[in-house]
Amino acid sequence: MSLNKYTQLSYEERVIIENRLKNNESIRSIANKLDRNPSTIAREINRNGIKTKTTRVNKPKELYLDGRHYRGQPQVDIIRIKRDRSYVGLQEQIPGSLEGDTIFSLKTTDRILTHVDRKSGLLSASLIHNYNAHKIAKQTKLDIASVFGEIKSITYDNGIEFSLWRITEKELKTNIYFANPYHSWERGRNENTNGLIRDFLPKGTDFKKLTKRDIVEIANLINNRPRKRLKWKTPLEVYKSQGVALEGLE
Repeated sequence: MSLNKYTQLSYEERVIIENRLKNNESIRSIANKLDRNPSTIAREINRNGIKTKTTRVNKPKELYLDGRHYRGQPQVDIIRIKRDRSYVGLQEQIPGSLEGDTIFSLKTTDRILTHVDRKSGLLSASLIHNYNAHKIAKQTKLDIASVFGEIKSITYDNGIEFSLWRITEKELKTNIYFANPYHSWERGRNENTNGLIRDFLPKGTDFKKLTKRDIVEIANLINNRPRKRLKWKTPLEVYKSQGVALEGLE
């Protein structure tokens, strides 16, 4: 999208603007993230402002459009503690706790959607051309069903591509959370695995030249690579040892 050509802000862009304003990000930073002119963001803020609603005293404020759950946030509400036993509790890495993100192509309209199991490091990766939140949500459902089966939670980056997280959460019957801004270690397993993918596809690679099969082959290589932290077992072996059917990887 050209910064000099104005097009109306989408619902998804308004969601990410409200989320990033809540986390005290600057207008210029938000504009860079959305590939928009800062004046466009400023006009949207002046026109609509930040709409919030307050629930109970022991619950954090929720954004009018989105209301994401953040890991490690000081105002952890009672409901989230009961549901998830907090971020620290998940570090015991009972199986089925995933981390997710997307990897950019040369052009940011093309992405690789990745999900990684915290305990085993098992990876699902899918190529999505001309991505949008609807395509991301649809592919997430397919990847989780074919690779991981039933899961307990997913922790995502704060990208606009995950703005339909409530739909995904409902359809997968799981809990979806978002890492705090600039806290990449809250998704450390996913960050490291995305780095392994970059060994095959360095920054600047044009994903339009790739096929979906190319990405599946990369994921298979990573899933069948022995890891020292797994006592030289592969992520696939560890995940299979948990008695989970991996239909998409057979």
